[in-house]
Amino acid sequence: EDIVPGDVVLLSAGSLIPADAVVLAARDFFVNQAVLTGETFPVEKTAATTPADASLAQRINAVFMGTNVGSGTAHVLVLNGAECEPWICCDDALMRSAAEDVVSGALLLQRAISA
Repeated sequence: EDIVPGDVVLLSAGSLIPADAVVLAARDFFVNQAVLTGETFPVEKTAATTPADASLAQRINAVFMGTNVGSGTAHVLVLNGAECEPWICCDDALMRSAAEDVVSGALLLQRAISA
């Protein structure tokens, strides 16, 4: 099955992350991203916002293709298809824009469900 931008994917411990994505919701979610950043330990990822000037390692609301989930679960919104490389496709403007759209969309969905 192809992963395309706009898909929402459920990730859990042991999952290989199939594409660059923004975290929508997470529970005790840690990602091994040593292949990108060289970090020794898994990094906690949340749905929090990230500063515009954050480095790849500091983007706590983003997961990147080719990394894997160490523990926990998360729903993520795919930003780039599997044909992209994270250091090429995942630019700052796209990540900020997607995060803002996700927050707006989540609020609208929450209101619709509550009505």
